[in-house]
Amino acid sequence: VFLNNEQNCPLVAVAFTDFDPYPLYRYLNDQQVHTKCIKNHMIAGTMLHILRIGLPYFETVERLNYVLFQIGRFLSEHVKAQKNVLS
Repeated sequence: VFLNNEQNCPLVAVAFTDFDPYPLYRYLNDQQVHTKCIKNHMIAGTMLHILRIGLPYFETVERLNYVLFQIGRFLSEHVKAQKNVLS
């Protein structure tokens, strides 16, 4: 769930009901990508885990691409590891 209601908001906040974003937060932090992880936050009766990414005005397209690459890399490895555990 995207929590942003503004079209020109300088941050992206993604809320999860069944995914713990903390390992992703830690991984990104190790890659020098600083985000905020808010776990167990109740909104409208639903427990959410939120990953918030701020986008400073001075951020470069290259750095934004780097962030997207690192998120994709983590999710790819994490999903693969989850499948191996379930097999």
